[in-house]
Amino acid sequence: MYKTILLLCVLYTSLFAGKWEISGVVKTAAGTPPDIAHVHVSSIQRGSRTVYHTAQTDNRGAYHISLAHPGWYTLRFTAPYHQETPIVIHLSSEDSLLTVNITLPSIRYNEPPEEVKIIGDWNNFSFAKAETMTKRADGTFEFTVKARGDTLAYQILDNVERHSFNGTQQDYFVYDGGGDYRSVLRTKPGEEVRIVFDPKKFGDFGNDELPRVEFDAAHEVLGKINELYRLFERSHQAYLKEVLAYQEKHFNLEGFQYDFSGIKAQLGEYLKSDNNLLQRFVAILLLNVELKNRPPDKTQLKKLWEMLPPDDLLWELSPFAISMVPSVLFPQHADSVLEKFYELNPTRLVKAIALARLTAKLKQQNKEEAFVEHYRKLKSEFSDLLEVQYELKKFDPERRIAVGKPVPDFEVKLIGSEKTVTRKSMLGKYYLIDFWAVWCMPCVAEIPNLQQVYQQFKDKNFEILSISLDADDKIVQTFWEKKYKMPWLNAR
Repeated sequence: MYKTILLLCVLYTSLFAGKWEISGVVKTAAGTPPDIAHVHVSSIQRGSRTVYHTAQTDNRGAYHISLAHPGWYTLRFTAPYHQETPIVIHLSSEDSLLTVNITLPSIRYNEPPEEVKIIGDWNNFSFAKAETMTKRADGTFEFTVKARGDTLAYQILDNVERHSFNGTQQDYFVYDGGGDYRSVLRTKPGEEVRIVFDPKKFGDFGNDELPRVEFDAAHEVLGKINELYRLFERSHQAYLKEVLAYQEKHFNLEGFQYDFSGIKAQLGEYLKSDNNLLQRFVAILLLNVELKNRPPDKTQLKKLWEMLPPDDLLWELSPFAISMVPSVLFPQHADSVLEKFYELNPTRLVKAIALARLTAKLKQQNKEEAFVEHYRKLKSEFSDLLEVQYELKKFDPERRIAVGKPVPDFEVKLIGSEKTVTRKSMLGKYYLIDFWAVWCMPCVAEIPNLQQVYQQFKDKNFEILSISLDADDKIVQTFWEKKYKMPWLNAR
């Protein structure tokens, strides 16, 4: 009997060892259970869309998730009519249960819209092909389209925030994979379907106080961590807004300054916390703030850097910082720092980025033998990661575009013209192909050098072909009028 009990205990331990249980309840902004909602588990990396697991709520709004490993994660809560809300969690080896309850903020219009655009399966949900709905006297909007099958899916496009979300007429919802939902109507093939959208259904339910997040008593520090993270993100969005406005006006960031003193003071208070988890989380946020400072405060940057050792899992929140900080603090030893991150950090993404940056540095230093060794490691260990695809393609010895290889066939249409340029039409000329965009600051900074080169060699069988990655010809033409002339071949 004793042996049987012991065996059962061993089996139970092996089955459930390393299991971390997360549960809670999701509510709408009105305080009710949503018709449908999802909880998506992803990495802590900012902006990451890699989902490890998704759970759907039941009719009470309850959810349950099991994870096999401790560490930092992001829970992304989504529901129709509501804003996607990311919540950072930390599971330690001592934890087994975590409860997170949340009330989501609604999607809302600050004022009744004058124009509403719609996308759907008839135009492959293309933002570029969005169509304008007809406004009706009662403030609603309508759009008629022919169904191609037994269902028709669509979304409303927000022209200000440039994201799409569900409509107000549907038979059911389908998650779109990006934080929002598609409205789906049951149809008959070939029938004319009239879609009506009512903006008033996107009400303001006290959004200023939302999201409301509640952790169990054992994890209250995570509440403070998320409060500070939202503060940081709001500051970051305000910073980006000013960057874009300045760049739109000046087409570069020369002379741009931003006052970070407010967010630095608010976050800095918590560097004194006796909670190590909170202290380190604030350190990684402040490190990101300091890297945007022009110039960064090296003393503060060094202090923050020393609070986060190379093996800290928190580096996954902002993995690209591991190559930026060493170049500021100790550029002569950046290689050894990156090597240390590759060797010591347990997070696969951080390892990959450290190795990718080290590979690039070795190539720049013409250390060919070490470069080849590191490139092979990068390709064999991390070829599936999006974050290192640039290095994998740029340094691939088999790539089609390389020194000594012929230019591949191409055909591009010139801006403001029906003429095209091809590899064949450029035969017999020396030419430089320049990929650029108005929003690309390094590209714009390079244009005076291109102007100088063009003036020097334009009468010596030399041409420049600039290929813009901007969304519209008018953007480029406005740039020519307001900032720089580009009197060579220009395509998009």
